[in-house]
Amino acid sequence: MSNDELLEILSQTKDVEKVQSHLRKVFENMVELEFQPDKTISGMYSGEKEFIKTLSILDPKEKKVEDWMGEVE
Repeated sequence: MSNDELLEILSQTKDVEKVQSHLRKVFENMVELEFQPDKTISGMYSGEKEFIKTLSILDPKEKKVEDWMGEVE
């Protein structure tokens, strides 16, 4: 992952859905997060379109991008 890509991720704290395009480079075999209308995260999809529900709803709006991405991990 390039420095420009990392800066782009860090700058997306207000619009968390824009981080989706970088998920493949950050997490192995994760291609998409499932966002609810209130922008909370309720699950993720693998490259094979398998869905994995999170144990609890993650709310990225109140946290730094590096913190909520750590919770996704």
